Amino acid sequence: MLAILDTNVWLSGFVGLRDQKTAPAEILVRWRDDHFVAGISEPIMREIARALAKPYFQSRLTLPERKAALAELERRAQFSASLPSIVGAATHKEDDLIIATAVALNAECIVTRDVQLLRLGSFRAIRILSPLGFLEHLERELANP
Repeated sequence: MLAILDTNVWLSGFVGLRDQKTAPAEILVRWRDDHFVAGISEPIMREIARALAKPYFQSRLTLPERKAALAELERRAQFSASLPSIVGAATHKEDDLIIATAVALNAECIVTRDVQLLRLGSFRAIRILSPLGFLEHLERELANP
């Protein structure tokens, strides 16, 4: 299964791996254990890199941890070099880029904490799930291969 993790899930996951057990951190653990494939695009990578440079993340993750997180994304995530034009599907253009990444990579789902995206429920055949909803979905997939 291929899933697109929204920036907020990646960032919460990286912090959660270090400090506490959270649903986003558990998602990253499952990704590292190859329970699913994560897709990413250049706009998502740029947004993650920008966020990791902010004081909030600098105070929670060391520089080596932030660099390792970006390197792991570049190395392990399935990358889409080009995105289809998706405009107005979501309420923010950044969310349209998440949807466009999912469309480009034929993802099964998008995982987000963004309330506006979650309200959509789906886009075409792509399900939009909360982190907990995605973990439940993974459990069902593992139980019924």
